[in-house]
Amino acid sequence: VTVNIHFGIAPEYRGQDSFFWSLYLRDYDRIGFTLHEVDAGVDTGPILARGFPALSATESEATLWAKCARMAVGITAELLQQADQQPLNKMPQTSRYRSWRARDRTMLKEMHFWWRQQVSPRRIPVRHARIERTYLARPLAQNAQPESQQEISDRQNVNRSGFYEIP
Repeated sequence: VTVNIHFGIAPEYRGQDSFFWSLYLRDYDRIGFTLHEVDAGVDTGPILARGFPALSATESEATLWAKCARMAVGITAELLQQADQQPLNKMPQTSRYRSWRARDRTMLKEMHFWWRQQVSPRRIPVRHARIERTYLARPLAQNAQPESQQEISDRQNVNRSGFYEIP
């Protein structure tokens, strides 16, 4: 398995400059990174994990990148260790979202973003860091129905200690 650390939340922010677009569109809930399997597309492979860094009101692209890089190293090491022990659970991506390209980030967009921050600054809401570990597969009991991806994600978000618990 070949994995990629994408600095953006996929599938909503695939491609380049994901932090800029999240900030530009004021989509603060989707600031983070995605660990996904590499496929033929650009940031379109099945999702293995997503990380959402703690946010403060004064974040910039540089601080977001640094926070996500720090989180991504730990989750990647954890994922590789898990891959040695059992198959990884993967969440397929939907294709209804666009991929951002370098040419989308024009000087006009940069000026608009700067001007909007001067005229009507909106503070980034404060939040705690969290990780969605999609790759953790739960062994099924005999005759049990598999969990949906949403149920797996919800259960893993409750476990903030970083340890996988089998109910």
